[in-house]
Amino acid sequence: MKLFVWKKQWYNIYKFCNKAKIEFDENLDKLHLFSNLQSAGFLDSATIFLFYAEYLSDDLNELLNQMDVSQIKEILNQLRIIPVARKKMQLIATVLTATRRQSTIGVKTLKDRVLSEIHKKLGDAYQIRPDICDAFNKLYVLATFTEFYSDIQDYFRRFDLIFPTAPIESYPVFHSILSFERYAEALKIKTDLESHLVGYHKNNKISVIYSIATDAYAKLRDVSMRNEPVHESAPHLNKFTSKYVYCKILSDCCQKLFTKARGKPSEVKQWLQYLIETFPNSTKLGGWYHLLIWINMRHLDRMFYRTSAEFLIEALDKKKPLFLEKDVFKLEELGRKLLKPTTKYQLHQLHHDTLVRLISRTSKISHIPEKQIDAKCIRSNNSGRKRTYFLRSDGETTAVSVEDVALEHYKDCGYPAGSHCEGSLIKALLILYFWDIIYNPEIVVRGSFISKWQSAPLDFFTRYFYENRKGAIDMRLMQIETVFSHEELINFGINNYQQHSHKCCSVIFKRVDGRVMDIIKDVSLVEILITVIGRKVLSKIFERLIKNLYQFFSGMPDLLIWNIDQKIHKFVEVKGEGDKLAPNQTLWLLYLHEIGASVEVCWVHSMGSKRKIIQRGNQNEGDVSDNDSD
Repeated sequence: MKLFVWKKQWYNIYKFCNKAKIEFDENLDKLHLFSNLQSAGFLDSATIFLFYAEYLSDDLNELLNQMDVSQIKEILNQLRIIPVARKKMQLIATVLTATRRQSTIGVKTLKDRVLSEIHKKLGDAYQIRPDICDAFNKLYVLATFTEFYSDIQDYFRRFDLIFPTAPIESYPVFHSILSFERYAEALKIKTDLESHLVGYHKNNKISVIYSIATDAYAKLRDVSMRNEPVHESAPHLNKFTSKYVYCKILSDCCQKLFTKARGKPSEVKQWLQYLIETFPNSTKLGGWYHLLIWINMRHLDRMFYRTSAEFLIEALDKKKPLFLEKDVFKLEELGRKLLKPTTKYQLHQLHHDTLVRLISRTSKISHIPEKQIDAKCIRSNNSGRKRTYFLRSDGETTAVSVEDVALEHYKDCGYPAGSHCEGSLIKALLILYFWDIIYNPEIVVRGSFISKWQSAPLDFFTRYFYENRKGAIDMRLMQIETVFSHEELINFGINNYQQHSHKCCSVIFKRVDGRVMDIIKDVSLVEILITVIGRKVLSKIFERLIKNLYQFFSGMPDLLIWNIDQKIHKFVEVKGEGDKLAPNQTLWLLYLHEIGASVEVCWVHSMGSKRKIIQRGNQNEGDVSDNDSD
């Protein structure tokens, strides 16, 4: 199992056993164990592999990749080649070049000598066979697809978790063995992509991401032509198809490849038009339109403003009901930009007049109260990196985040308690008050619970969750707002905390091991939050979340602060210098202000800096990021 979990490479059996802490009385027993696994067909032997590698030129590159940098340098020294490069791939290229163009005096070639040196360094080494690894991977996906763990170590940690209890249904998620295998293959590509997206600009992964995107596009076209069956009675299960996964892969790649400077805008334009045509009901539809329009406006060799206007009119006139609220917000911001007079382009009068009719009035973000404060900080020239601030207390200086600076400031403004939670306190409270509905055995939703290791029903983060439980959810919202007495409301939350706060529920962090008790650490906080926020405001926040969790999961203000003695609260979005409000953050602030919650935007400036005038109406122009919501 460790050979499957660990990096796929050759392992010396004695070093491997020591590292894996596999104990034997005799070293010979270790050799017998690996020999038996090889005989059973689970492992390949490096000795046999090296024998065949003498005749297979491609395998030398694979073997050298198993070595670390110091070992490759030793091989070069044995060949009497002075290593000029420092990076591993360059050192390998030096070795391969030498073996292709040089020969030694005698029977052995340079390649023979390199293989001999590799053998000396590997010793008795084995690796798991690729076909066995593939079988393990499929088995792993089958066991975990309802709560997929990209890191298998997390899978083993789940056995210490307590999952909610719900009636398990034997529902055929995959229509055939072939459909499962295609899903597993797509999921493997998606996991590979996610590993490359981490620091992709710094690590020069654009070419790798582009290769994954072109492959996903080809596979998506192929699977779309096959017209595979879909889940009519349980549409939320369609996410367990290769078509859905390839759509997600291609969509994520578009977000990384659309710029003229570092990407492939022409190819991304083609992919986006295909996605829009092929998935007309996707929750990503508005985001695809936004990116397509932005590419036409900014990232092609020739700017197509009239085409952008036509796409925008099509989106707002015919597709708007299908869009997420944040995508409508971003599309209308692009529309306002197109309507501004400019010497670069001129819209047809009909396009201009149509856009004026389709675009809503500007959101009144200026109605949201603001506060400006100063703090000491370390300036950084690295873009995208948060600044470090300093607080001084009792003669000691502490390095803190910008949110911590704001929390300390509000303590002096009548809010002695609070949390930098980004909405997690509210979501944890939501779970307590809807636990019996989420996991109710009497509410039958086909294909919602198919495994005892599920932290939420499979339709939880979809548009179908509310539709499938509309009556029960609407009743609970009424109970929270008016029907329950204050004492009943408090006791309901406390009782559910005592019964369920130790169980995992993925809504807390959108991951399997989230628990209410990790956020609401003391049961007394349930009553405090109900008291300071107020039941009417809280019920409206719950309504927005429980009906549209897939849409409004992110974007809630950074801080929730309160004063229990005065029974007051405040939601605060904190921004440092150079920050701006994201669309989903703006929409949450507007909504909270509309329902009567106390909200504020706190701008933290470094001492001695020149404060910029905040152009609130222009904060979101051109924002194409899709990271603010999943």
